[in-house]
Amino acid sequence: MSGTREAVFREIFIFHYPSFLEKLYQSIPEVDKDEELICMLVALGQSVKEIAELIYFSPERVELLCASVCRKMNVTEVREMEMLMKKLLS
Repeated sequence: MSGTREAVFREIFIFHYPSFLEKLYQSIPEVDKDEELICMLVALGQSVKEIAELIYFSPERVELLCASVCRKMNVTEVREMEMLMKKLLS
């Protein structure tokens, strides 16, 4: 995702889910910008393949970022991370 597209996506996402990032930072204080973007897209129900296509990362890099988020959240399954991200939307 180009810088401009990513900025627009983030702006729209925050408009619709204003408390998401605050909740994410409470759950994962050391989350980096790429992981943050992955978390947003996972919360919206996007698959690894869909995320890779949207942000122009390889599927392997998306999987590595998901695994990194899982480690930081102390969860072992990506499915669990997905459910936790969806809960942050509300």
